[in-house]
Amino acid sequence: MQKQKAYSIIQKLQQKGFKAYLCGGCVRDALLGAIPKDYDIVSNATTDEVCQLFSRTVEVGVQFGIVSVLVEGESFEVATFRKDGEYKDGRHPEKIEEADEVEDAKRRDFTINGLFFDISSDRIIDYVRGQDDLSLKIIRTINSPEQRFQEDYLRMMRAIRFACQLDFVIENKTWLALQKLAHLIDNVSFERIRDELLRMLEGPRPEKAFRLLLDSRLLSTILPEIEKISKEEKDNIFGMLEKGEGQLSAEVAWATLFYYVDEGFVNKCFHKKTSTLAYKLCRKFRLSNHSTNIVLALLTWRKNFFKISEMSLAEKKKFLRLEHFEEHLKLHKIFCLATQKSLDNYELSLVSLSKLREKLHPPALLNGKDLSALGISPGPIFKEILSHLEEEQLEEKITTRNEAIFFIEEKYGYLKNRKGHKV
Repeated sequence: MQKQKAYSIIQKLQQKGFKAYLCGGCVRDALLGAIPKDYDIVSNATTDEVCQLFSRTVEVGVQFGIVSVLVEGESFEVATFRKDGEYKDGRHPEKIEEADEVEDAKRRDFTINGLFFDISSDRIIDYVRGQDDLSLKIIRTINSPEQRFQEDYLRMMRAIRFACQLDFVIENKTWLALQKLAHLIDNVSFERIRDELLRMLEGPRPEKAFRLLLDSRLLSTILPEIEKISKEEKDNIFGMLEKGEGQLSAEVAWATLFYYVDEGFVNKCFHKKTSTLAYKLCRKFRLSNHSTNIVLALLTWRKNFFKISEMSLAEKKKFLRLEHFEEHLKLHKIFCLATQKSLDNYELSLVSLSKLREKLHPPALLNGKDLSALGISPGPIFKEILSHLEEEQLEEKITTRNEAIFFIEEKYGYLKNRKGHKV
């Protein structure tokens, strides 16, 4: 359906005498036998002409010759053939000029992304030898790699992402330029770096991505904290990413990447999470508070799986009822698989969770009003008593209200209706 909608836009442009082609990733993916995620269109129609021709448009990037055309709730970018002026900020051209399709193809990043497809003649239009590189499975910049990377520094990370996504090799001159200019990635916002990192880590071959980031010297600029960990620890991260391929959530991916940066520290300092390096890295990459809390919890509890057989019933239940426990399980599993450690504790956790799931959150037998009725003066003691009472419930030593009252009177020496007086 998305494809048909894109075709309808192209057909309307062509009927009005304009050139209009599919371009970029959708052409590449189709040639590789994959279903494109989106369809972009390029044309010699100006933004004004596109807006006049279609009733529903959004001017998302008119300064760069781009208009979004809305068709039945879906958005399709239509870009005017252009030639970029000089880049001074490592991201945007100072100006753009209208150009022909050849110049438009040659301004793009990689040869495999510089292909057009003409639906009217059912042919590929290739001015950059992109089809050859698709056949050779090569990532190569169009023209000078140094120029392409200095136009937009993030293209260095995109080269690695495409190499991993498609399982291609980065062409030698492109790779050498990437290594030479890797330090310039420091000029890119951490939000953009974060998004590229996540696409690599959540996508296919995250282990390959991590190796390329390391070998390219990009990682030493992006994450010098990981550069400093031992070779064995890096190898473990490689293994975890490999074992987690295709099943890593964003939070598990970040926890894997940060697995060793706070070794022996996160566990002791979770109540002072802002003191941890992992917390500072989460802030550095602008993770949401929600994601940050999950990542820190994953790192804080990661070693408790190895203690599960020694835990009391209450300790085990508190562990199993952690929020997002499935993510904790996933992180532990890929760690064990990567380091060839036994999965016994993983299996024990699954069995325990199955058996105890309905008993992880027992309803409170007493509350603050009940404690006052027992003659206990409000204060910090309330929290202590209720916490102790929950512990006994989790241990399944107390199951009724009367047992709870008896426990409090026995343990804390309070008599009913004798407010503030101990036995």
